[in-house]
Amino acid sequence: MVKNIEQPLNLIGEGIQVFTPSLDTPSASITTSDTSQLVAIPTDVKLIRIACTADSYIAFGDNSVVADTSSSLYLVGVEPVGVPKGATHLAVIQKDTAGVCSLTYGQIVINAFTAN
Repeated sequence: MVKNIEQPLNLIGEGIQVFTPSLDTPSASITTSDTSQLVAIPTDVKLIRIACTADSYIAFGDNSVVADTSSSLYLVGVEPVGVPKGATHLAVIQKDTAGVCSLTYGQIVINAFTAN
């Protein structure tokens, strides 16, 4: 038997997209500073939930990518971000003050089913 897993619904009864962390890929943390910090993105990761404790600039690219003030600005908080095609690394630099950016790898689930 296949049945729906409980899923949050919006006001008109449609399923809300739910971020689901990967159980196979450990998360990562980057301490931001005034120097660009680089981290490798695990193979086959398509979505990252980025949670930063301080405003940070983030750039995606290869193993030579460098974040600077012209990179995308991520404000304090949590945001799911799709990994651009071909990106293998992510670079982070602080905006004003140092902080930590936690990276959780996963996927968005719209319709979740389980078999019993």
